[in-house]
Amino acid sequence: MRRRRFLATLGGTAVIGPIAAAAQQPAGVPRIGVLMGSSPGVEAAGLAVFRGALEKLGYIDGQNILIELRYAMGEPDRFESMARELVTLAPAVIVCVGRQETAALQAATRTIPIVFRQVNDPVEQGFVASLARPGGNTTGFTQMSAALDPKRLELLHEIAPSVSRAAFLVNRSLTPGLPQRVAHAEAAAKSLGIALRPVEAATPRSSLLRSRRSRPQRARLCSSRVTLC
Repeated sequence: MRRRRFLATLGGTAVIGPIAAAAQQPAGVPRIGVLMGSSPGVEAAGLAVFRGALEKLGYIDGQNILIELRYAMGEPDRFESMARELVTLAPAVIVCVGRQETAALQAATRTIPIVFRQVNDPVEQGFVASLARPGGNTTGFTQMSAALDPKRLELLHEIAPSVSRAAFLVNRSLTPGLPQRVAHAEAAAKSLGIALRPVEAATPRSSLLRSRRSRPQRARLCSSRVTLC
């Protein structure tokens, strides 16, 4: 039961796969692998929140759990080797952030549970079978799934029914299958009487500037975590 509660704090749906035993792992002290893309300084705030949430559930690093941290230091080419390194430690679960880390971990293991913090449309990218039933050994959080676009528009319409124009901020480099996603969003918007205009925005600052130029009544920030500002 404690293991299920722990996994539930890491992702929206806990996927519990078979866990291999590691010879170097102290008996009764599970390891948690953490794969991060940046440096310790950049990741410090997020890691502090993670540790704090675990402590509230009674999991203390160095006492009843061991957190194994790996930082790619902004070098995505290091993800594969670091993923393999974490897998050899046989952790109870591995936590990561985005698409590249998740892909590297899935290539390294299909049994150890993987929890991603933010992946754009994990169904489209093949990480999970569906949002409701992810299957396999991977689960996590997404705010930018294509399946959620119509619902966001419905919520916008409920909150502000007079809105007739909205900007759809997109980042082509971070959003696979973008043309299909935009088409589905535009169809959903049309059914609600909303003219949806895609606006290319690669950074938070450009997101705001370009959305203002498009003169929407509401800016709907969607395509990637860069445009979620």
